[in-house]
Amino acid sequence: MEKVRKLRPSPAMIVAIVALVAAIGGTAVAGGVLNKKKVNTIITNRAPGLSVASAKNADNAKNADNLGGLAPATYKTASNFTSSTTDVPITGTLTTIGSPIQVTTEGTRRLIALGSAHATNNATTSTHGTFFFCHVTIDGTAGVDITDFASPNATWNPVDASVAPMASAVVGPGTHTVALVCAAVADPAATVKDDSLAAWAVSG
Repeated sequence: MEKVRKLRPSPAMIVAIVALVAAIGGTAVAGGVLNKKKVNTIITNRAPGLSVASAKNADNAKNADNLGGLAPATYKTASNFTSSTTDVPITGTLTTIGSPIQVTTEGTRRLIALGSAHATNNATTSTHGTFFFCHVTIDGTAGVDITDFASPNATWNPVDASVAPMASAVVGPGTHTVALVCAAVADPAATVKDDSLAAWAVSG
């Protein structure tokens, strides 16, 4: 008899078990068996505007295919790049340096182009120095000229000049041509030693 008495739960343990069952049962204990109507009522009370029926659209949200209200194709970018180390003699006549590049866009885009060119004056004839300038063209429209000066050198050694012109334009769908164009003025005798040209088409 003494052993049986020791295995009986204490009053505190009984109260704790009842509380645990009530907590686990939740609404089912308090309000009987749950059904669809009760579930919808609980959802409406705890999350206004949300219903079980609307869950059908969870895998196909109406705006999931757009970004900022615009289709993904609107943000598609394009780019191109070229560089050269071939010597190109230039004078006062505008000369296309290296090979033009083309960028194809699927819609209206902002086309940004950046070129760079390094030249030397002609050491044997340049007695007054050479103004070296270049610009970038987009579909034939020239950007701003960027100029550097290769000063004369008493020892008749070549003097370097470098420029990095940039251009930007809003373009429509299609293929667009970007070119780097340079010339030398004042004592027009210079040689482009190396060059590069890059272009990016971005939304906006």
